[in-house]
Amino acid sequence: MAKRNRVATMTRDEIRGELIEIIRRVTGYGGEITDEMRLSEDIGADSLRIIGIVTAAEAAFRTAVEDDALNDIKTVGDAVDYILRVAVG
Repeated sequence: MAKRNRVATMTRDEIRGELIEIIRRVTGYGGEITDEMRLSEDIGADSLRIIGIVTAAEAAFRTAVEDDALNDIKTVGDAVDYILRVAVG
């Protein structure tokens, strides 16, 4: 089964869990990660790490993050919601 189809069958919690693993791997952040946490301010992801998160998420979820959307994705929850909207439909 293609990853895109797999994402379509994933729950929000499954997508969130996979995204959190990506965030941990890219940033090295070891604390608890909640939907309300801001990628830059709370997790400490600088612009290079944000690009790494986006690139890894695009590969994992087989979706493209539009440049315009990056301005609206501030928190972990924003990123999960975006993936649900774009990858799942």
